[in-house]
Amino acid sequence: MMNMGLYQKFPAEEAMLTDFKGYLINTLQVTNCQQVIDNVSRMLRYIQPSGDKVTLDFLLKSTETKDFLTQLRRTDMGPATILNYIKNMIRFVQYLKTHLNLVAADPDFYRKCQAYIDLLTFLRKPVSKSNSKVTCKIRYDWFIEGEKSLRECQAVLRKAKKDMLSVYGRMLEGDHVASEEKTIFRYYCEAILILGHFLRPGAVEGLTISEWDEGKNSGGKVCVAVSEHKTAAILFFFCLSLQMLDAYYTWIRPECIRSGVEHGNRLFVSTLGTKIRSATNNLCRLHFHLIFLPHCSYKLPNIKSQQVRRTVETDAAANLTEEQKASVAHYMAHSTAVANQHYRMKTLDSVVSTSNLLSSLSWYVII
Repeated sequence: MMNMGLYQKFPAEEAMLTDFKGYLINTLQVTNCQQVIDNVSRMLRYIQPSGDKVTLDFLLKSTETKDFLTQLRRTDMGPATILNYIKNMIRFVQYLKTHLNLVAADPDFYRKCQAYIDLLTFLRKPVSKSNSKVTCKIRYDWFIEGEKSLRECQAVLRKAKKDMLSVYGRMLEGDHVASEEKTIFRYYCEAILILGHFLRPGAVEGLTISEWDEGKNSGGKVCVAVSEHKTAAILFFFCLSLQMLDAYYTWIRPECIRSGVEHGNRLFVSTLGTKIRSATNNLCRLHFHLIFLPHCSYKLPNIKSQQVRRTVETDAAANLTEEQKASVAHYMAHSTAVANQHYRMKTLDSVVSTSNLLSSLSWYVII
């Protein structure tokens, strides 16, 4: 996207986008909306390549709108992501239509907004069809290939372990560690939580410094609860030994913090000092897309959180008692209904024992 000029955005302080962000946060209660703002800003920047302020002329630029979506397809962007761009833009125009009183200046304003929404709705249809085909293909592959074992799901943790221990040792000795290696080390820490402790990516993205510091020691492990994430109705618990994540917290994260850069008090921050956008994408990069460090390019099939969590659920159903399966379901917060029954997870001992139970199913020793 950068090479094709599709990553350019309007300045963060652009008035119309700032107002839209305020509307999402304050009116619709969509607190994690930065990706929506960025998608709209990139699309508008392509349609309006000059100037620092968004003008409403984009409502009449159907050709440029179609070109932007065509360019996204040429970057090998998946249909689900393209759908997000269209959906975010429709929401933005709906906001303009209902919250900007511009009829006096342009009596035709409402018609232009609706015509643009109709255009985006029309352009969305073939993308939705492509997305359905991709989803169907994924389900077909699952049926033909069968469900991956937990060992296969955790392959990248095992394969990368030697490299990450090398980075850890050099940090411990105060030796030089390249910035790229520190980035991969962060990816690995995120992968430990997703593939090793079976957290959802949203919980990894939402984990805060406060929650990390308030972790409780029990049985030689630290129990952490995550509350600030996209699925606000679910409280995630996980229990871990500290070696790798504490190394990230101690030596890597402080170097990434930038004065004046908002990171939301998150534990995981990017090299620019902002909170990470997608733990899912970072996990994918760890599996394969590490061009800047060829010796750490593991070239493994990408594993998503849904796959490993589904595999754990299958293994638990086959090997554990009913009481143990209930504990695992609470620990992994399989659903809001299950997660809300916190009485089984009130004690640290119960969290630790369930974590140890899950470790017994795993082929990877968490460090």
